Amino acid sequence: MASNHTPHYPLSQWQATDEVVRTDFNADNAKIDAALHGLRTDVDGKLGAFEVIRTATTEGSHNMISIPLDGIDWDRYAVVGLLFGYRVSSDAESVWATVNILDCSSEEVSGRMTSRGPVAVIFFPLHDGSRKFQALYFPGGAAWSDSPFNELTYFQVGVSGTANSHLPEGLTTTVWGLR
Repeated sequence: MASNHTPHYPLSQWQATDEVVRTDFNADNAKIDAALHGLRTDVDGKLGAFEVIRTATTEGSHNMISIPLDGIDWDRYAVVGLLFGYRVSSDAESVWATVNILDCSSEEVSGRMTSRGPVAVIFFPLHDGSRKFQALYFPGGAAWSDSPFNELTYFQVGVSGTANSHLPEGLTTTVWGLR
């Protein structure tokens, strides 16, 4: 039987004079199995410390997707982000993104953020839904509004540039939150 144990998971540690007993190994394996299972349970539906808030998937042939943001409890999250992973294939096209309360952006072009894609957007409610809207978008810069996060109702992202510009069916965009 082990005379010493590790400090964090009390796993057996034997001295040279200790008798090695099979039940010690079985008990240690059960502790390791439970700890690993707990880790897996903690990350299901999460990306590290981020959790899924909602997802939206394109259906049919459209040039944009609207992701509902109403009903999010912004007070629960320090940071909320999303990644729109589509990249346009021609120089004539661009990926654009906007939210319903966006009245100003660093580009100051009709309240839209544009790039060739993909687009990542990070919102900063900092656990306060009444806080004025602030976001960073990549590639690009910053966006802000005098309206609070609680007034956000949607995030739209799409492609434009040619008559044939459209998103592929089945493209999923996920909104993540960090508490």
